[in-house]
Amino acid sequence: PNKLAPVGHAIKLTKANLSTKIALIGFAGAPWTVMTYMAEGGSSRDFARARGWAWQYRKEVDKLLDNLIESTISFLTIQAEAGVDVLMLFDSWASELGEDFIIDWCYNPIAKIVEEFKKLHPNIPIIAYPKGIGKDVKEFCHWTGVDCISISTEIDPKWAVKHIPQYAIQGGMD
Repeated sequence: PNKLAPVGHAIKLTKANLSTKIALIGFAGAPWTVMTYMAEGGSSRDFARARGWAWQYRKEVDKLLDNLIESTISFLTIQAEAGVDVLMLFDSWASELGEDFIIDWCYNPIAKIVEEFKKLHPNIPIIAYPKGIGKDVKEFCHWTGVDCISISTEIDPKWAVKHIPQYAIQGGMD
């Protein structure tokens, strides 16, 4: 039996009782963020355990992230088939990667999720929140193919509108 079936059931119940004027947003943690919680056993101030493990065991981390990519696609698919209108990926700890790893462990996994999910559900928009990556958000958008970007508070919304006008933008307010 699918352990996530209750999520789909809850979405169906919510959707049935929600006004058609209100969009239902589903979500998932992005692979890097989920991996940090797995390694740390929860949140952390510095993610020393997650980063240390990632740097020391690069091949294992790549395999784990591949598994998390597939699991995330499955989880988003359950939500889509249950009736969500839009999905959001939270990479809450993208800022912890630094320039040496952000492409491999943030951009590429999200790009793969977007690409594979869109093959199944091309009409469901995907929002991404790569927290704390600053103006690299412009490159992130182009790289990943998301439909909407949720910006962190360090990004001026006026800057975002000027530099990434082809994307829907949310957030940016403190």
